[in-house]
Amino acid sequence: KQLSFLGISTANMSPSTIKQQIAIVAPMSGYISKINFHNGMYAQSSISLMDIISSEHLHLELDVFEKDIANIKKGQKISYTVPALGQSVYYGTVEVIGKEFNINSKTIRVHGHLEGTKPTFLKDLFINAKIYLNNEESLALPEEAIIKDGANSFIYVANEKLNDKEIEFEKIAVVTGATDNGFTAVKLIDTIPDGMQIVTKGAYYVYAQSKAGELEHEH
Repeated sequence: KQLSFLGISTANMSPSTIKQQIAIVAPMSGYISKINFHNGMYAQSSISLMDIISSEHLHLELDVFEKDIANIKKGQKISYTVPALGQSVYYGTVEVIGKEFNINSKTIRVHGHLEGTKPTFLKDLFINAKIYLNNEESLALPEEAIIKDGANSFIYVANEKLNDKEIEFEKIAVVTGATDNGFTAVKLIDTIPDGMQIVTKGAYYVYAQSKAGELEHEH
């Protein structure tokens, strides 16, 4: 019975099959994060020989500041990057919101499940993560496409260049929202005319030229 506990089958045991070494089979698949023994050491039943991290149950551990925790809900989407492994973006969802407050860091631990493609994780590896508070979709434009003039914001639209004619520009007022990774959410106040396209590059140049034209007109 003791041999069966070691994973040794006694059904086909014979003098020719007896070996000086036996293989210790881990109870799960994964990778070894810590080894607690050395050659010649007596392995007692009360001693953990090694620590194994299962690759099947990896999760995210995020520290959320107390002022933001009221906005966090189970099921919200998470995007994250692993700086040590590059700038690739991965995704997950909020699964468990902790109940213990960390007095030193003023944070609460949030656990997230991984979705889709997973990076090659190492234990305790630092990540940058964002939790999306809602699933609303909106038009987003590069920050350089949005012109701010005092309290007002607008974008430029232009007609396609036909027969070498000059391109005509028109301003469209917008209301700006959140900015993320160089893009800003916008809500159009006016409808974009048919045949016009949003100017995403060089908008400030167009704005500067229009202001210069206004000054020349004043003279």
